[in-house]
Amino acid sequence: MSGADERAISNGSELWVALREGLNRGDLQPGRDLLAAGHPTTYAHPNRDDCVIREYPDGRRELVRYDAGGEHIVGSPDERSWQLAMSGHGLEHVTAELRHDMAHLLDLLPSVSHLTIDTDDGAIHVARDWPSDRIGNADRLAARIAQGQGISAIVVHDRDGETRRINAASLPPPAAARSGP
Repeated sequence: MSGADERAISNGSELWVALREGLNRGDLQPGRDLLAAGHPTTYAHPNRDDCVIREYPDGRRELVRYDAGGEHIVGSPDERSWQLAMSGHGLEHVTAELRHDMAHLLDLLPSVSHLTIDTDDGAIHVARDWPSDRIGNADRLAARIAQGQGISAIVVHDRDGETRRINAASLPPPAAARSGP
């Protein structure tokens, strides 16, 4: 990056100096230095290559995507594709911290379908609640995979041992390859 670019970005602030010094050390300290100085920092998302994480000094984190149209905040890196659903007696015993822990437990154990929490007032059933469009999205992704070059089929195995085979030959051609009106 040229000196002119640096000046345009930092406009002479200690922000650029802290970032450059940290990068020169070859460690992750630049981001920590920025946060400590009261500035947000941006770093790679561990599971996505289309977005980065921007973290603010107050602990907030945003998922950010950049393209030709600029910067787009697309959500939180901490968001799940599902929400926690609870029903039963004794829900008043479940604090925000316990809800967080139960959701984290279900994240760590994806093969577990649900939890039962016994309380003094009865049992609470805890499960993942998926958005209604999830199955349609999953079907579209499986079809796209099955239609990949050199791929003839995909077999989807669920946790009950059931399988579903999607053959590329039985699918309509991908939208980009269709001809006609």
